[in-house]
Amino acid sequence: MARSSYLGCAPNFINPKCFGAKLWRDIMLRVFSAAALALIAGNVQASCGDAWYLRNLAFDRAGYCFGSALGEALFDNSDCTTHSPTLSDWDKSVVSAAKRYEQDMGCSVDTTQASIGATLIGKLDLVDRLPVLASYDSMCLGFNGPDLPMRSDLGIATSFSTGDVAAGDTVRFRFEGADGFEFVETEFGAGWIVGGAIGPATCREFAG
Repeated sequence: MARSSYLGCAPNFINPKCFGAKLWRDIMLRVFSAAALALIAGNVQASCGDAWYLRNLAFDRAGYCFGSALGEALFDNSDCTTHSPTLSDWDKSVVSAAKRYEQDMGCSVDTTQASIGATLIGKLDLVDRLPVLASYDSMCLGFNGPDLPMRSDLGIATSFSTGDVAAGDTVRFRFEGADGFEFVETEFGAGWIVGGAIGPATCREFAG
């Protein structure tokens, strides 16, 4: 008799009524985990572009004049001032971490092209303090907490909003934290948030 109760499910095994509640939750957790890990793996190639873009954005903001086709396509040379810019200690750490990432991942960016696969392009326009790439990469799949403001810099009084992390967003963590803040990305934006504001308790699933 137990076997016959599943026969009606045969055409549609994705129906939760065909499983016990605990088994259904286990299945969904595995599905969401696999999806998140696939997203992270699929972003490896784009991350090489992100590392290149991030370190060169630090140089662009310091007044560097680009000579490559890619640099001229992505950055505005109209206000550049030098080929030997002076970086702040923080931006030096941004550049060093990006270079280390590129070396570890075996990245090779073709600077003769006018475009690059990089998910960070456009997301950092409002960010004053650029993030430092970390050795980890994790994701919150389906943020389910209250809207969370992202900031342009560390602290609240010394920064402004770059957007919000909203319900349903996928939130990516791949940068070093600093002074009690973390840097996060969503599909459309990025910024600094208070450390620990997003975790397993505020995500449908957390992977990585």
